[in-house]
Amino acid sequence: FQRSFVLGIEGGGTRTVALMADAAGRMVLRREFGSWNLRLLDERGLASLLRSIARAFPKPDAVGLGLAGARTKADRARVKEACGRIWKKVPVRVTHDLDVALMATSNQCGKSQYAASILVLSGTGSCCFGRASDGRTAKMGGWGHILGDKGSGYEIGLRGLKAVVFYLDRDGTWSHLGERLLTATGCNEPDE
Repeated sequence: FQRSFVLGIEGGGTRTVALMADAAGRMVLRREFGSWNLRLLDERGLASLLRSIARAFPKPDAVGLGLAGARTKADRARVKEACGRIWKKVPVRVTHDLDVALMATSNQCGKSQYAASILVLSGTGSCCFGRASDGRTAKMGGWGHILGDKGSGYEIGLRGLKAVVFYLDRDGTWSHLGERLLTATGCNEPDE
């Protein structure tokens, strides 16, 4: 009797979580790693992160990855090729992090009991992603902090900072929000 182990990796803008489960779906081991957005990793960075994950777990029988920034077939092929160098002869499936998050609301086969499933994500980044019962998908947002993660933690924080310095410049007063931001960042005055 040989137990099979699956390594699941969810890489996002805040952190990467890797779980190993046995054939019955029971979690065997869980580890966290740094943030992972494929758009921000060169080949060396990608290999380094994969190696650090591989060192933290026994060799898996299969690997599944859901990664921020793995938008295209070429992106997924790049990750799959890098995985092949780390986990030789181990089957690997690569998708994007939104797909993994949406599957978390579905049954074990990845199919929803509803006509459509919709994910509204607002964290480090933000995005809306949905899948119809026939498998068609649609996405809105998720373009990153420069092009448009409206509703993300980054965008909300940046807008708050911009507002307090605007009113400081315009009115010469530091707002209550500004005071709270100073406290949260451990600063005593705006120039810090």
